[in-house]
Amino acid sequence: MSIEEDLNRLCQLAVIFGAADARLIKAEGIIVSDWVLLKCQYGCDGYGKSLTCPPYSPTPEKFRKTLKGYGQAILLKFEPREQEYDWKSTHEVVARLEKEAFLSGYYSAFGLPADPAHTAMNAT
Repeated sequence: MSIEEDLNRLCQLAVIFGAADARLIKAEGIIVSDWVLLKCQYGCDGYGKSLTCPPYSPTPEKFRKTLKGYGQAILLKFEPREQEYDWKSTHEVVARLEKEAFLSGYYSAFGLPADPAHTAMNAT
């Protein structure tokens, strides 16, 4: 099985685990903008309340550097459940997929879930 076929298998597993969709994308195509940090710091009540958010999450610069170590990424899409974003379920799906990738030999696999604020910002 080729790497691409194997990564597409992981995309299928993500949907089985609970994602609405999963797509294989090139990591170099991910754009990390500096303004995102300011949006979180000055526009979100959750700032500093979650380990997946600033100031605990990587800075945009650090994340751009980290992405250079990856060739492919899996982008997950989640749909709202019962009129509300289920961030706990999102984190569980990402953690399960990261574990499956690691057990499949992708030892540098890293899952980065988003909290509800990210969903609201992405909807605009």
